[in-house]
Amino acid sequence: MLGAWLRLLRAPNFLTVPGDPLAGAAVAMADCGTVVPWPGFAVLSVMGLYAAGLLDNDITGLEEDRVRRPDRPLVTGTISLRAARRARFVAWCVGLAAACGAGAVGVLLAVVLSLLIAGYHRVTRTHVVWGPATLAACRGTALCMGAVTTQLSWECWGWRTALALGVWIAWVFALSALARREEIRPSLRRRVGFLLGALPIFQAVAVWASPHPDAPVVGGVLALFAGAHAIFRRAIPVT
Repeated sequence: MLGAWLRLLRAPNFLTVPGDPLAGAAVAMADCGTVVPWPGFAVLSVMGLYAAGLLDNDITGLEEDRVRRPDRPLVTGTISLRAARRARFVAWCVGLAAACGAGAVGVLLAVVLSLLIAGYHRVTRTHVVWGPATLAACRGTALCMGAVTTQLSWECWGWRTALALGVWIAWVFALSALARREEIRPSLRRRVGFLLGALPIFQAVAVWASPHPDAPVVGGVLALFAGAHAIFRRAIPVT
């Protein structure tokens, strides 16, 4: 049962999630030249909403999975649809509740992220351009959550924050566009895994650019996540 939940939640991919708001906070600190606490509430919020999104993906795509992915946990009945819906509700509540600790702007961005997630699964998922664009916007919003919830004024943001946001959006768009072809061309699976696993490296580099005294340790952990993602991806299917 645990293995089924890990597969449903695509556990290896979770290693790429906490670094988004951490990287956002890091580049904002670097631009503003100020050290502030790491955005713990933003990290928890993003992880909760990410989990809710993964569950929502399988719930809304159940009929498609019956045809194209018959080994998915909801299709095989290893996890009941009712249990998945309850888990989705809990994850969404955790994500939104944690955002309350990140301030009003954090709550606003958590709502925006929730709408992007729901919109992707119900509207843009099948679109060649808008599908990847929505996923890229999700990751960009997660990055911004870390930047704005540091209580640093957006007026002091500079090229580092803009560069990080641009790299995140472009990289995730390319990754998502490539992943759409993965089922047609299984040979792309390794390339998709590499692109996703490289995200923690970008996150680590962004964190290392921060003046925060804990940046070397936090960045080092994120770099380790890249290696762990590659190992766990072989053990736990993510498709």
